Amino acid sequence: MGLTESILMIIYAVGMGISIAATAMVSRRVGEKNFEEAGSITLQLIVTGVVLALLMGGVATYFGADTLALMGATPAIIATGTTYAQITFAGNIAIIMLFLINGAFRSAGQPHLAMCALWLSNGANNILDPLLIFGIGSIEGLEGAAWATTTG
Repeated sequence: MGLTESILMIIYAVGMGISIAATAMVSRRVGEKNFEEAGSITLQLIVTGVVLALLMGGVATYFGADTLALMGATPAIIATGTTYAQITFAGNIAIIMLFLINGAFRSAGQPHLAMCALWLSNGANNILDPLLIFGIGSIEGLEGAAWATTTG
């Protein structure tokens, strides 16, 4: 998990950068009372975020085992952690969208919507983590943690 998080932080940095751009550009347009342009900018940033998330997630997912090896993982850790890495890398789009949409909400003067989205996602994660880590059906352990976090 720790090795995967190191790579995810690089991916999330891109999402945070786009979120900061969304906040700056949308808040400026909202301040100008140009709501149509604010909506257009938000849509463009969401499309950009989706494209970048798919590209970064696709590459990271495909090279999941290689990435763990490059980070210094032993063969046993690679065997155990590759599925976790691939699920979280592929699911990075959810986090990037959370960053972007929350940035747009805050910059449009609706920070309570951003907070509600965070409460909802963290609440879902808190419920799903113990269920999926300890096992529901064939999902358990690290794979369950990956699915719970990605879903939440």
